[in-house]
Parts: sequence; C-alpha cells; structure tokens
Amino acid sequence: MQLPLESDLYQIVSVAFGLRNVSDTVAGLKEMTRVCKPGGQVAVLEFSMPRNRLFGAVYRWYFRNILPRIGQLLARNSEAAYKYLPQSVSQFPQDEELAGLMREAGLADITWTPLTFGIATLYVGRKPV
Repeated sequence: MQLPLESDLYQIVSVAFGLRNVSDTVAGLKEMTRVCKPGGQVAVLEFSMPRNRLFGAVYRWYFRNILPRIGQLLARNSEAAYKYLPQSVSQFPQDEELAGLMREAGLADITWTPLTFGIATLYVGRKPV
C-alpha cells in the first residue's frame, strides 16, 4: 500500500495473484501506478472464474472441494487455510469491473486476456504520458 520506491520509476509494475489480498484494491492499483513511468504498464495476473458453463462448473467443484485438501496435505496446515481461496476469487472483481478500478487508479488502454481456460486473467493498463 506504500511502496518504498520513487514515483515514475519503472517501465512495468506487476503483481501476480496478490491484488486480491490487498485491503483496498484501488489504493493498491494507485500505488502501482504511482511508481510506474508515464507510458509504462501496470500488469495484474489474478485468478478468475471460467466463463464456459461446463468447464466452469467442474472447476468450481474442484476449487471448493479438492484444492483445499491438496493444499492442506502439501502444506501440512489446516484445511481452513485454503478454503478462503475459492471464496476470495469468486468475490474479486473480474473483466470490466477490474478494468474500471484500474481506470479509477489512473490507468488507460486497459486490456484483459483470460488464460488457462479462464482460470487466470492478465490485465494490463498503461499510465498516460
């Protein structure tokens, strides 16, 4: 939320699977925009929910029922530690809604590209010159 970096310094500023965990999404995006050079890009890679009905239904079931158990086994942690993930992904803004937050943070020319059948999406915005 307060990067210890100078303003207008980096050609690209990115975050992968972390914007969901920021307490104020727009403030986080504004901070990323602040350290980005004019004309540079801010890139956000986030989990998303697949749009395909059949694949989406299977994926949501896996995401809610199987993935938390795998995480629990691999991390030797409580299952509850991994149950937040499907809930946070389903509640996080996607597509035009996240693009709107990026515009609110001062970015322009926002695009988004679904990846891996829509399990993740890459959002890219440009800081105006």
